[in-house]
Amino acid sequence: MNTPKRHHLILLATIVFALLLAAFYMFIQRSSEPPLSALELKMFEKTKTYCFGRYVVDVPVEAELYSTWHSYSVGNIDPGFGVPEYREMINTTLKKLKNKEDRYEYVRSEYPEDSDKQIIISRVDLFGEMSYRVDAFTLNPRGIPGAGYFFHSSNKSVDENKLEEIIERHRNILNNIRHREISEIPTEPGFCFGGTFVANDGKVSQLEISEMTFHMKDYPDIVIKIASETLHAPFKRLLERDKAALDKLSPLARLKLNVIREGKREINDIPGEESLFSFPSDDQTGTVHDFTWESYAELDENFKPLLQLSIVSGYDAHGRRGATASSLGTKQIQRLYESIVKTIRLRPVTENPSDGKVQPEPSPPAPKPEAQAPEASPLRLATGEPCTRSGLWRCVEDGRVVAYHEGRPMPTAAFYKPATGLLNRIKGVRRVFSHTGPGHWEWVGEDKPGTDGRKG
Repeated sequence: MNTPKRHHLILLATIVFALLLAAFYMFIQRSSEPPLSALELKMFEKTKTYCFGRYVVDVPVEAELYSTWHSYSVGNIDPGFGVPEYREMINTTLKKLKNKEDRYEYVRSEYPEDSDKQIIISRVDLFGEMSYRVDAFTLNPRGIPGAGYFFHSSNKSVDENKLEEIIERHRNILNNIRHREISEIPTEPGFCFGGTFVANDGKVSQLEISEMTFHMKDYPDIVIKIASETLHAPFKRLLERDKAALDKLSPLARLKLNVIREGKREINDIPGEESLFSFPSDDQTGTVHDFTWESYAELDENFKPLLQLSIVSGYDAHGRRGATASSLGTKQIQRLYESIVKTIRLRPVTENPSDGKVQPEPSPPAPKPEAQAPEASPLRLATGEPCTRSGLWRCVEDGRVVAYHEGRPMPTAAFYKPATGLLNRIKGVRRVFSHTGPGHWEWVGEDKPGTDGRKG
């Protein structure tokens, strides 16, 4: 037998052996799923309802809220806590602008000094063209839940012909934004993100993104993401993105992917698609999972956004997805997925929506004493400082709410980075956990049974 022909036969035999090995591996994985344990059964006994965007979802109590992310109307809206901090932020902004310590120069303020609202307009000359900046601030007054919380939003590089429109957007937010407890499900029309609610009828299309990430308490390698985003540009659907990514894989790599289920799926009258598959972990010690459901979104429709539920197993301690074997088997992951996906629904409202224009201050639920903020010396701590009061604390940087005990050092914050890698491209993931680092924590309230929070 000549040498080239023998090499071809050896190559063919190698490929056949690899295919048989991959098939055997998948058979073993499918046939070795353990039954649900008592600990896993406990996972599904109780659930908590969360508001995200204009929708709600029920999540097992074992899933702890780890972080939130948002973008609304004018962009990010940053929360803060404390009347002195609110005044200081405004005064510092005015001082820098009026003393020309900033490249922007002060133009005007929209509200009187010492008001619970303020919009500051400044400008800079860029090559003969005026570019404007808008900074907006509002403080939740006493007598409503979240008293003492304030919010800041900002837009830079605003064209003069868009200035009044941007100011009006900020004004609308100032008149309708308030702090809320994570466990609160508002009854009025509006948009939820993190510990914040903005009353709005949703008739005017705008930027709206709300995202929540959960970690399973007893299974830290499993990460759950739930998100809502109003689309303003065409976006490929889930199965189309999956196919495009899988087509780039080698035949052998595709054989390692076990497609558990994929296709169209409607959830509570919301049409969409799902893709459930598993594959070997990067360390080759077991299987990891990537389960996703996405709704069909319509462009510029706040009530028909892109909704997404994603459950990924196999995260390691460094936040790398698919790095190590899943702590739950495929059947358990499927049950977790089904317990959540079937509860995604439009949040019911009981109040009549407004005309979408600037509204008066919304009428929030009756005030709760524990939510009222002290007027002076608000509780705000940095990473490493000892906790000064047992109860719920919120991280400024990542939005987590944790239950912490007095005397313990405050934990680090979580930071994120742009997503890379094939699996992220398949699922359209844009940001992933990067690292932990120093952060800041703000007092939320007493830790009561049924509230969210990781014990510390």
